[in-house]
Amino acid sequence: MTPNRWPGRLAAVALFVPPGSHVIDLGAGSGGLRERLHPSCTYQGADLPDFDMNRGRWPDGSYDVAVMAGVLEYARYPGAVFRHLARLAPLSIVTYSHGGRRDRLWTNDISPDELRALAAKAGLAAEPVGTWRTPRVEPQTIWRLRR
Repeated sequence: MTPNRWPGRLAAVALFVPPGSHVIDLGAGSGGLRERLHPSCTYQGADLPDFDMNRGRWPDGSYDVAVMAGVLEYARYPGAVFRHLARLAPLSIVTYSHGGRRDRLWTNDISPDELRALAAKAGLAAEPVGTWRTPRVEPQTIWRLRR
């Protein structure tokens, strides 16, 4: 298993996951979020090949919280991502960088207003709740999405 390359981002995201939550981590990588959650949380990681948002492969089940940290950048169909998040959990925590998108070869370029609109169309209210920064990448907004 590869060590997590983004421990600071995962620690920032974990702050918004309520204790006792049943959590699905979409794009989990090495599962580094698990150790940052409150001990009362239950954790399920999902990653390639079983989870592939661009090929329509989504986990089954129902969760309290869905997390996507550093994943939405690669979605070909962001609107579909929000629809699946709404189906999986009443609360989602998502990170997204709204600057410098095209020069980083990421798949999409969503403004904060577009993110809110896509979320609303899926029945989610989107609220920015924090920012994660590192010298290596653009700042990422931490979004809380609620059904």
